[in-house]
Amino acid sequence: MEEILAKALADAQKRVDALEQQLATNRLSTELAKFKSKKVDQQPKVNVHVFAYEVKPEFLINNLTLETFDSISDQIIEWANESEKEKDGRTLIQVLRLVFEKAIDDATWSEMYARLCRKMLEQISPKVQDDGIKNADGKPIAGGHLFRKYLLNRCQEDFERDWVNKETTAAAAATKASEDQAAKEIDLYYDEYYAAQKATNKRRGLGLIKFIGELFKLQMLTERLMHECVKKLLGNVEDPEEEDIEWLCELLTTVGQMLDTTKARAHMDVYFGRMKELTKSPNVSSRMQLMLQDIIELRERKWTTRNTVAAPTTIAKIHEAVRAFLIQVFYLFSHKIFSIGCQGEGRAREGVLQPNEATCLVDEEDVTEEPEQEMSEEEAKKKIGEDTKEFFAARSLDGAEAYFSKLPSSHHHSLVDKLVSFAIESKPADATLVGDLFLRASSKKLCSSSAFEAGFISVAEFLDDILVDAPKATDLLATMIKGAELSEEQRTNISSKSAEYGTSFFSFHHRLHLHMPC
Repeated sequence: MEEILAKALADAQKRVDALEQQLATNRLSTELAKFKSKKVDQQPKVNVHVFAYEVKPEFLINNLTLETFDSISDQIIEWANESEKEKDGRTLIQVLRLVFEKAIDDATWSEMYARLCRKMLEQISPKVQDDGIKNADGKPIAGGHLFRKYLLNRCQEDFERDWVNKETTAAAAATKASEDQAAKEIDLYYDEYYAAQKATNKRRGLGLIKFIGELFKLQMLTERLMHECVKKLLGNVEDPEEEDIEWLCELLTTVGQMLDTTKARAHMDVYFGRMKELTKSPNVSSRMQLMLQDIIELRERKWTTRNTVAAPTTIAKIHEAVRAFLIQVFYLFSHKIFSIGCQGEGRAREGVLQPNEATCLVDEEDVTEEPEQEMSEEEAKKKIGEDTKEFFAARSLDGAEAYFSKLPSSHHHSLVDKLVSFAIESKPADATLVGDLFLRASSKKLCSSSAFEAGFISVAEFLDDILVDAPKATDLLATMIKGAELSEEQRTNISSKSAEYGTSFFSFHHRLHLHMPC
């Protein structure tokens, strides 16, 4: 009971302090209002350096995204290098603190903030030093070595602090649970406080564990530190806290594959032996048991996940994925219609072939006469990327014929799309080169007209966006379409698709039907 009263007094003191702070703020507002009527030279001067010291790095870190990573990270490092003028590295410490807080609050972006730390480690000026931290020779640690020292200290401090906060909150909750009903009714306020504190500790703890794991993957933290974290989280096997199990599973999900080496196999076997015991413990909830079982099965599958979790990505990659999907849908749909057209007519009587059906059978025999080698989407994408780089470097039409012949026809549209996407934002000579290749592929029947059409449509749909950076894109696209020798209906279809997405239908349609750029 004495402990509860002491906490109540402490809470009351906090409320008094908050009230005093509010009164001080009100007094400050009143004083500022008085100064508005005075002249500028009579107003108090604001320390701009102190304001910028706090605000600018926070502004930069808050606006850091995958798209802006290169430019903003350079500014953050430039700001951290202001510590060149200091002897205690306080600006660098301030930047690191802001990065840490952001990474812990939003674990989704832990990988990006870990990349930022890696870049800072490599690019912090060697002139940045802290006279209070010295090496074995008695000289101040500087540059990247100093940043790594700060980073390691911060990781250890945050991990220990969150661990202590978790244990303190759990102990306080256990003490309250032992009090009588009357005490609980009196201190109902503390129930909400403990619940909120526990949720905060849990969120911060998971964010910290995720961030530590991402730092280790970039070789900024040692393997020994990871093993110490795992041992700490598995320290209480008899009656573990749920937070310990969640942190453990998060850490092993992030770094388990890198830790599970031949050298450390014995240690990992011990860890997972304890985890298997926990899956059978009556003191562990069903949810935690399932979480542990998922990690155990993950190791049994050689750390291969069943379902890949969607990681944060850029808008450009999302557009690329959507475009690839639309190409695939169009290609499959066009072939489905062709198949239906061949099989849906001419079967008046069973067992009697009509002329339309005979033609279709001949086409199928021609297609299946030489079975194509199967190739996965990932393999095809890799091959297309390599072939495209080689084509624009060697600029050989004879060698480029193999790009189509050695690629399954189901991926030809992707090759067309890749070549056109590169040339349309390049110089006219590249577009002419691609047009010549398409002319040769069309005349030698290396690529079907439907594959050409699907590849061109995927680019035409984004023509408005391309024209912003490449004003001659319409002319270059017409040059390449000319080489493919498409039918009038196919050219009209391509121009109509570009019109749907905002490009002038008349202008582009006119270029295509002239078979030459304007």
